[in-house]
Amino acid sequence: MLIFMEEIVALDWAIAQHTTDFLGQYSAVKAVVVFSAVYLSFGMLMACVYLLRSSQDRRILLLALCSLAIATYLCGELGHLFPRDRPYAAGIVPNLLQHGSLHRSWPSSHATGSFAFACVLLGLLPRRQVTWAVGFMAVLIVVARALSGVHFSTDILSGIFLGGSVAYALVYLYQRHLQNK
Repeated sequence: MLIFMEEIVALDWAIAQHTTDFLGQYSAVKAVVVFSAVYLSFGMLMACVYLLRSSQDRRILLLALCSLAIATYLCGELGHLFPRDRPYAAGIVPNLLQHGSLHRSWPSSHATGSFAFACVLLGLLPRRQVTWAVGFMAVLIVVARALSGVHFSTDILSGIFLGGSVAYALVYLYQRHLQNK
């Protein structure tokens, strides 16, 4: 088991170094990455203003916000239980975002929250264009957080799993509630 963890850590470090090398070659991509990592989560929430038109959509939006809150809380608790240095704190990559927290990398709260939010919408409103836009923004956020050197790839994958799991549980409970009405 310990050997497996060492291999994962080595893979994380290699991926972080390769992304730094890639971003060093393309300054325009670096600017998009920094913008996406910092501001795109606000875009996700603003896109959901579109969902405030009907009472059914408002209920689903409220469920998505509850999913975001629960998943982010769990993410914070896990981060306190299992602190991990960020890639830039470990000296592997430069700090592109001027992020202040050095020791709370796992799991990624941005990945957790954005996927908890987007997966509820994708689960309950799969045919809406705004839902797919929010899902696409969630993917961009997590990719940008990894490319900017704030998280290792396993931080991102853990956050996606945690956020998706919380969203799945809430969607399941919501659909059961609707069936029992």
